[in-house]
Parts: sequence; C-alpha cells; structure tokens
Amino acid sequence: MKLELKKLDNDILLVSLMGRLDLKGTLGIDDEFRSHVAASKQNTIVDMGKVHFLASIGMRMLLSNAKALQQRKKQMVLVNPQPMVKDALKMSGIFQLIPVFDTVNEAIATFEK
Repeated sequence: MKLELKKLDNDILLVSLMGRLDLKGTLGIDDEFRSHVAASKQNTIVDMGKVHFLASIGMRMLLSNAKALQQRKKQMVLVNPQPMVKDALKMSGIFQLIPVFDTVNEAIATFEK
C-alpha cells in the first residue's frame, strides 16, 4: 500500500491511496495516514481510484480519521472508488457517513459551499 500527499488550494489536503486496504496494507500506512489526516486541521480528499480492495480494517481506518476531522470542524471525503470498493462502501453503510464523489473537482466544490 502506498500513500501520496498533495496540498491543494483553499487549504485542502489530497491523499492518494494505491494498493489494497486489507490487513497488511492498512497496517502499513495507518500511522502515516493518521499523522497527516486525523492530526491535521485541513479538509481532506482521499483519492481511492487506485485502491483495488477494501477490507473492514481499511474501512475502520477511514471512518476513525473522518471522525477525528469532524471533531476539528473539518471534513474528509472520498473520490473515485473502483466499482468493487464502491460496492463495499455502500454495503457497509460508510457512504452515509463519509461523502463519496466521482471527481476531485466535485469534492473541492463541496468544501467551498
């Protein structure tokens, strides 16, 4: 599992994930993800376009970081999930807790409202 960070305009953090958010992949990035996302004071977009598998431990990582941001009055959103990952997000109910968009531009627009 790999993680790339990019700061966008309007103080938005873009986190691109690549690989499998299974046990091994999630444990490999959890500390780094949390240190950049949960500890930040920035709205965050997580690009899921290159995540090919999402296990419950990966969902828990996403959810706990989204909640940490909410406590700081910031938001985390997901963009561009692969069909299998999108199905897993829907079936788990995470779609109702973390907004999911098709593109980064759609996600940015939600922060500008």
